[in-house]
Amino acid sequence: MFRRERIPNYITGFRLVGACLLPWVPLFSVEFFVIYSICGVTDVIDGILARYWHVESELGSRLDSISDLLFYSAMVIKVIPYLIENRVHYAVWLLAGLAIFFRLCTYILVAIKYHCFSSVHTYANKMTGLVVFLLPFFLCFGDLSIVSLFPGIIGILSSLEEFTIHLTSSSYNPNKKSIFFH
Repeated sequence: MFRRERIPNYITGFRLVGACLLPWVPLFSVEFFVIYSICGVTDVIDGILARYWHVESELGSRLDSISDLLFYSAMVIKVIPYLIENRVHYAVWLLAGLAIFFRLCTYILVAIKYHCFSSVHTYANKMTGLVVFLLPFFLCFGDLSIVSLFPGIIGILSSLEEFTIHLTSSSYNPNKKSIFFH
């Protein structure tokens, strides 16, 4: 029987399954965009329902972070070969590398300081997620290098913000939305 407090986690589970399927479907195919879109929609819906029904949980937050990581990893596995094949500008790779580096530094800081894994759902992280999510749709249009620059830039800024939040906080606060708001 479905209990309302579990529904957001089940929805997150759909994203986990979708993320596992994405590497096996052709990029830019109908199947890819259907699975990809379902993953994106579930990423939004699970959190909205959890907050609306007041059933947020540490487990749900961690499942969401793991699902996001798997989903975006699957997307990267599909998109990077396409970008390499289409000889995207080196600045894209530099920005993406820096974003990944700063994200890893944040994970390491959290692990050392708080003895856990966490990816705080800041506004900037949500913006990064949206821009990265839209990337395959935008790759079908325009200059690949220009379109591909935005996720790296926003990813760097959001990673640095989250790093700063954890570096300056005296205690772990997974609900902090920005360094600009309390």
